[in-house]
Amino acid sequence: MKRPSLEKFQKFRLLPWYQHCANATLSAAIAIGLSFTGGFQLVEWAFFDQTIRMRPKEQPDPNIVVVTFDEVDLEKVGTWPIPDDTLATILDRVTAYEPRVIGLDLYRNLPVGNDGYEALVQAFSSNTNLYGVSQQVEGETTGAPEILKKYDRVRLADLILDVDSKVRRALLSIRDPEGEIKLALGTQLALNFLEAEGIEPEVLDGESIQLGNARLFPLHGTEGGYVRMDGGGYQILLNYRGIEADFHTISITDILEERMPEELIRDRIVIIGATASTLNDFFQTPYNGSLSSTSISPVPGVIIHANITSQLVSAALGDRALIRTLPDYVEWLWAFVWAMLGTAITAWSLNNSQRLFGGNRDKLNIFIGFVLLESALLAIATTSMLLNVWIPIMPASLGLGLAIFSSLLLSNRQLHGLATLDELTKVANRRSFDTQLSQAIADPDSNCSLILCDIDNFKLYNDTYGHQAGDTCLYRVAQKMRETVRQRDIVARYGGEEFAIILKGTSLELAEEIAQRICKQIFSLNIPHDTSSNSAKVVTMSCGVSIRRTTQKMTTTELIQMADQALYLSKKQGRNRVTLYKKMSNQLPDSLNS
Repeated sequence: MKRPSLEKFQKFRLLPWYQHCANATLSAAIAIGLSFTGGFQLVEWAFFDQTIRMRPKEQPDPNIVVVTFDEVDLEKVGTWPIPDDTLATILDRVTAYEPRVIGLDLYRNLPVGNDGYEALVQAFSSNTNLYGVSQQVEGETTGAPEILKKYDRVRLADLILDVDSKVRRALLSIRDPEGEIKLALGTQLALNFLEAEGIEPEVLDGESIQLGNARLFPLHGTEGGYVRMDGGGYQILLNYRGIEADFHTISITDILEERMPEELIRDRIVIIGATASTLNDFFQTPYNGSLSSTSISPVPGVIIHANITSQLVSAALGDRALIRTLPDYVEWLWAFVWAMLGTAITAWSLNNSQRLFGGNRDKLNIFIGFVLLESALLAIATTSMLLNVWIPIMPASLGLGLAIFSSLLLSNRQLHGLATLDELTKVANRRSFDTQLSQAIADPDSNCSLILCDIDNFKLYNDTYGHQAGDTCLYRVAQKMRETVRQRDIVARYGGEEFAIILKGTSLELAEEIAQRICKQIFSLNIPHDTSSNSAKVVTMSCGVSIRRTTQKMTTTELIQMADQALYLSKKQGRNRVTLYKKMSNQLPDSLNS
């Protein structure tokens, strides 16, 4: 049989544009649907963290100074919590240098020490730009000094942890059960500082807030790599400036010994908090979790509050952008674009290969294309994140991979069809028939019946109605045969107007019944055939049936020749009939033994 040309294979491989679009759309939809399960969140967060760590080191925020106390300071003070009189001294000395606002990141609702409480109350009362902190527990605030509560100078110190215990979001405010808005510490410090710059927040549409040069949008649950996030309160993504070493810091020992530079505090935001590891006020951040040996330790809570404050102030002044995300529909379009690129690179690789049936060059081209596209995706997403736009990578990456995989499946199915199906009739071709008959007859535990069929007087039909009508007739006959046989039976075009049916595990009697059914169904098609020898003047079919029983040893050639002899008898006896090859089970036709 003549082999199909390379050009024919390549033409067959080229899918219509709408199939490429459908494949890309389905691949992207599957990827997006899987992302909704939340299974990719950890990967997306890991990518977010990695890009945070990759960013160039920034200069310390000139508007913020952090007053810290570590183990050395605690040893100097001699006790924890810091006694009231010592804390009052620290606050008074910081206030003397006229900072714009002070944040005290300490829970202080009870007296500490034998004396000094009155001095601390006086420090809280007189320093009107001082804010303390509390935690919001079941609608109640805890840990705040009563005097600061009285003057409404208590703010939230709550930090939001993701399921991997890392802080990636900043809580700016909440609404308590009475409907009152409570600000977080970082929010209040930033607003106080910006007020002196003539910048005040403006609510634009019920949700978004204009703060100087920055526009804030609250998180709702699906931004970036998040899925079904708890969006309680007013949250934004935390655009970290850095760790403790990336801020101006002063120890409380320096303050108590009056070694602090006045210019570092004047007109700045001062945040006071613990950095001593023994106090356990530490949190995991994107700076933790690196595979390198220089992984950063957990970050003190006061430094996270400093990052939140710095983010708001810098964004409002136009010095530093907030981290943005894309609308959901843009993220879906992003995944679709990469899925389309996957189908495109697969189609290009297949249509430009020089081998048949997906040879090594096909696979190499597709693999290289996949690696290049995945690398480009990561490069674009990384660059975007460095520019403070978080684009999820997993839906696009998975959509790309699924599109390539499904395109290969579709292409392989096309190639398999070209290699095994007759192009005109869409049933098995001769090559496929030979292969499947050899497999069927090789099974010693199962009968193998064969029906050979021939359209009666087909040459006259072609001569009368033309080759185009002949092709249509062949197609209709083949399809009717396929509808008539059982699902497991194999219909093949044997050659010209001849067809063959392989019936595995089928007795001769059942094979005869199926052949009779085929003849009736072909007759019922009522395809006109004026030159037919039958009185109905429609297209008919003759069949010959043979069998290789489990007790026999037989080659495919012998089985075919027996069916062919039976078919010859059907035609000789008047056509439009079925004839069985009837010999003793241990005998072969005389013509085969000669």
